[in-house]
Amino acid sequence: LFEGGDEFVLIIEVFQDSNHEDQVDTIQTLPIRCMENAFVIEPKFVTNNPFIHRTHGKAFVWFNKSGGENASIDVTIHKRNSRGEEIIDQEIVSVQTELVYTDLSPTPPMPLLPLKERRSKCKSENPLFRRMRSDPVFYQNESSKDFSFRIEEVSKHHCNQNGFKLKVKSLDSNKYHPGFLAESIIVKSKPKKDEQQTNAKSEGGLIEFEENELEPVKKKRKTSLAKKDFSEEENLLACVPYSVLVNTLLTETRKCSFCGSPLCDETIFSDSYHDKICPVSRALPFLHFSA
Repeated sequence: LFEGGDEFVLIIEVFQDSNHEDQVDTIQTLPIRCMENAFVIEPKFVTNNPFIHRTHGKAFVWFNKSGGENASIDVTIHKRNSRGEEIIDQEIVSVQTELVYTDLSPTPPMPLLPLKERRSKCKSENPLFRRMRSDPVFYQNESSKDFSFRIEEVSKHHCNQNGFKLKVKSLDSNKYHPGFLAESIIVKSKPKKDEQQTNAKSEGGLIEFEENELEPVKKKRKTSLAKKDFSEEENLLACVPYSVLVNTLLTETRKCSFCGSPLCDETIFSDSYHDKICPVSRALPFLHFSA
């Protein structure tokens, strides 16, 4: 009945009263275009990302603070026809990617940070949707392209939304219907603390900081340990001044000395700001602070 590229509208007549056929309301839809070809998004992250887990159905949870700043969500974008066949032709097609909510409404360009983080010096300059690769361009005889991206904020800051999806559309051709990721992605920072502690214990328990590793810092800063009787403390590995510990774990560029995550004085002892495998993150549950 229709061919690719054809457009039509639906006109619906609504009769108010069956006895009065002259009282008719007309409703017309927006133009509907028939498309033979479309973009299809293949979720490679389902099998190749250890920090993404299926919750139910097509819903997945991604821990965006795990794996470092370069950890990403990987997909493959395909050009396919209505029969599901790959399209290989001579046309050059540029694609634009976009992050949307599960209801397909647009997302804001920047994260919706809580007020306390907006006032913090650690405010990220990254957009909510960060492309880890440039938007794809399909050149001659290419039917698929890999793409990677990050979502820089947890889902709980986006009220009344159930997650995110990826949208792709053509910039210079009306031959392809936009494609949407069938799977929805819920973003969390890291697994729960009890899971992290379990993993830490199974991998060797406490993380020991050798005293000789702190010695150069103590000499440079000319600080000394306060004399105090810790004989009653159990399982005490070492006692160091707070300032020495901070200067040891925080580089001059305000990053973690172990995992390289950007930090400040307020976030250095928060596990959500370190990588999952960072020794500091694993040791935090066993640190005790005293006046």
